[in-house]
Amino acid sequence: MRHAHLALALCLSLSACDRAGPAPTAEPEPRVIAVDWQGRGTLYAATVVGERAGLTGVRYADGDREWVEPRRLQPWPPLPGRDVTVWTRGAAQPARVTAEREGLFQVRFADGAETWIAPDMLYALEAPSAGVTPTDTPPSFPARAPADFSGLRPGAHVLAYWISGGEVSRGRPYVCEVLSVASDGIGLRYLEDGSEATVSSAEILRVFAPGTPTTGQRHWLVDAAPVGTVLEQRAGLTKLRVGEAERWVEGLGVLEPAPPLDRSRLTPGALVTALWNGSSLYHATVESVSGGQVTLRWHDGSEPSAVPVEDILERWDQ
Repeated sequence: MRHAHLALALCLSLSACDRAGPAPTAEPEPRVIAVDWQGRGTLYAATVVGERAGLTGVRYADGDREWVEPRRLQPWPPLPGRDVTVWTRGAAQPARVTAEREGLFQVRFADGAETWIAPDMLYALEAPSAGVTPTDTPPSFPARAPADFSGLRPGAHVLAYWISGGEVSRGRPYVCEVLSVASDGIGLRYLEDGSEATVSSAEILRVFAPGTPTTGQRHWLVDAAPVGTVLEQRAGLTKLRVGEAERWVEGLGVLEPAPPLDRSRLTPGALVTALWNGSSLYHATVESVSGGQVTLRWHDGSEPSAVPVEDILERWDQ
C-alpha cells in the first residue's frame, strides 16, 4: 500500500497520468518532523500524532512513540547528498539521498538500488546536524535492589522504563498498567501514550498499591498524567490539579499517595525522579536547592532547570 501511494504521488506531481472524472479528495499528508532524540544531537524522523500540554506526540518509523518538548524539535537540514537511514522491510537501512521532488526523496541504497520514498519512511540522519553539539552523557542511573515480582498480576500498576529497539532508555520512568506476566517478560501498557512493550523485571522500578482519593493529598494516577492532587470529590467525580491545570474526572483510578520528599534529602548529587513541567517524569541529579526551588540536571541531556521542591517524587539511593 505504501508503494502504491508513492506511485500515485509521483504520477500526480509529474503530470504523467490522465484520469477520467473528478480528482479524488486527497488525504492530508502526515506531518513529519525531525526530533533530537534525548537531546544528543542525532535527528530522527517522526510523524506528529498529537499535541498536549505544550508537548508534541510523535511516532517514529519503527513504531516507537513519545511526547517531546519544543526544544527537541528541529528543522530538517537540506537532505540531498546526506547519508540517512530508511525504515523498510521492518529495519533501518543505510542510504544516501540523491534528489528531492514534490516532497518526496530519491534514495540510493548500498547495493545501488534507487527508489523514491515519502518523508515518513525516513528513520534518521547518520550524523548530528551541523551546529548541534551533543550534550555530555549523564551518569548512569542506579538500578534498584532486586525485587520479587512473583505476585505481579495483570491489572496492577508499576513504574517502569521503556525499551526501544532492545535498548533500555533510563532517562525517565513511566507509570504503566500490567497486561500480562510470563516467563519471557512482563507486558505493559504505558499510560502516557497508550503504547505497549514487553520488559523484564529489571526494568520495573516499583509496584504501586491501590489508593483511595483523599482531598488535599497528591496521588499517583491511572492516567496519562502520572500524579495529581485531589481538590474535591462530588457525586462520583473527582477534581484534580495536575501541574497548573485543574479538571474534573470520572472513574479515574487513584493509586497510592505521592507525597513530596523531605527537603533534607535533596542534597547536591542526589539522584531523583521529578516532574518536568508538572506533567512528565524524568530522572535527574540535584545541583542545588534555593528557597522552594531545586535546580536539576536532567538525565535525558536537557539543560539544567529548576522545579518546585514538591515536584521531586523519588530519591534513589546508591
